Amino acid sequence: DAASLGLAEKCLQLLSEGSGADSVENEALQLQAKALKGLVDLVLGTPES
Repeated sequence: DAASLGLAEKCLQLLSEGSGADSVENEALQLQAKALKGLVDLVLGTPES
């Protein structure tokens, strides 16, 4: 739904800005954001690019 999409976009935006987290934590966040985006894409019926 729209709320989930907004959350995913916010996560990706925060990641792209760089939170100053160490590389290991940042990598984990990126994987989480990727998984979240994949889930949102699945829910919305948008194919992974």
